[in-house]
Amino acid sequence: MVDADEIELKFELTEPALAALAGHDAFAAPARTQVLTSTYFDTPDFALRRAGLSLRVRRTAQGWAQTLKAQGLGDVMTRREWTQDLPCQTPDRMALVDTPAAKSLSGHKLVPLFVTEVTREIRRWTQGDACIEVCVDRGRLVRNGRCAPIFELELELVAGDPRSLFDLAQDLAARGRLPPLYLSKAERGYALAGADARARTGGIAGRDPTPELEARRAFQAMGREALAHAARHAARLRRRPHRESVHQIRVGLRRFGAALSVFRDMAQDATLPRVKAEMRWLAGELDAARDLDVFLKESFAPFSPRTPDRAAFAQLGAGLLRARRQAYARAQAAVSSDRCHDFFLSALRWLEVGAWTRDAALTRRTARSTALKAFAPAQLARMSRKVRARGRRLAEMDAEALHRLRIRIKKLRYAVAFLQPSLTDRDDAAAGLEALVTLQHSLGELNDVACAPKLLRRVCEHPAGPERYAAGLIVAAQRARAQNAERTAFKAFTAFDALGAFPV
Repeated sequence: MVDADEIELKFELTEPALAALAGHDAFAAPARTQVLTSTYFDTPDFALRRAGLSLRVRRTAQGWAQTLKAQGLGDVMTRREWTQDLPCQTPDRMALVDTPAAKSLSGHKLVPLFVTEVTREIRRWTQGDACIEVCVDRGRLVRNGRCAPIFELELELVAGDPRSLFDLAQDLAARGRLPPLYLSKAERGYALAGADARARTGGIAGRDPTPELEARRAFQAMGREALAHAARHAARLRRRPHRESVHQIRVGLRRFGAALSVFRDMAQDATLPRVKAEMRWLAGELDAARDLDVFLKESFAPFSPRTPDRAAFAQLGAGLLRARRQAYARAQAAVSSDRCHDFFLSALRWLEVGAWTRDAALTRRTARSTALKAFAPAQLARMSRKVRARGRRLAEMDAEALHRLRIRIKKLRYAVAFLQPSLTDRDDAAAGLEALVTLQHSLGELNDVACAPKLLRRVCEHPAGPERYAAGLIVAAQRARAQNAERTAFKAFTAFDALGAFPV
């Protein structure tokens, strides 16, 4: 079986976008065409998928070929491959014995899940030492009579510096206004088969960040996974408005911010401020939609007005829904924009091949190459000390200070969740993580209560209108909610503070 790596980037295509790319020299050469039919296999309970693996048998002009793919640790760009020629369409289990699939397949049968039918146009683009394969895939995914279209551009680095791959990708993306695509055909096929496309246990490709992993690789893994998470949900939001998509984009961006905080000693260069600014811009474009979603669900819907007040509440509800439609229009415009597409691609480029990866300063080189078991505890301890120092002033904080504390807690929580497998004392980490989740949630409630009056003032069109009266009743009722949230926050912080040296 052939063992190799592939480095690739994918983009969504449309007919107008493809027409815009036609004049680029990457499309100048005549294309070689392949018709590829692939059947993907897994166990009935998706054991391979849970381990971050995909297994396909592809029919080509030369016969049959079996390919196992294992995505790298959080890596959306590089995948490990094992390929074996076959005499027929039946997978060869013996060829998988020395691969990561062996453990997942032990004692389980393999079944076909879905089929991809693709016509691929292939061109080679060369510049200097770089050679990149430029592929346009058209076709469909098929599962029990259900179909989903495939139309995408794939760029694969054959030889040369990965920066050349990003140079070409950014040139083509700008010309064709192409959104990056972070879902493989396998992931879309699993979604069609009813499996959660991102549901995995045991880490990515069955691997958690180990204590021996270099800090640079851990940072890139955490950053890639965060960007991919946000980009996937941005693609869903482009198709239709949905509150979970808005929420998960923000989660992905927060996780990326957490990675920047943990690994700040190595990840500094002239490009980083722009990456951060664009991340803040995108999060800001989603804020209004998220705030209205939370208010409608947590504050407006549970409120039971008296019969005489119901007309006022109906008027307020209509205003809230109108404001939410406007907020979602803004959010969808943001994730559909060239600026958003450029952010995801530029941030990934910075993460993979930015100047920080080549900084020759001794302190930066040392930080990049330090094993995670030495790097992570010190950084997490630094972040937790700041949370602890600020949390001890919890009773004195105004709404803005509580919000800033909550952001620090989120970053620490996401960092601990990712790095926990590399820590010596995982029990303390688990206990700390539980306290952080509770503390974040209670501070979130306090923030919602603090933001409600401002949100309602924007929604209520008439200062003396009946909807203003209904808004006042909700704000008054939230005082009890705020008191409960304060008590929970103090209790959660006390539990966190008692852990002392957490999470070292």
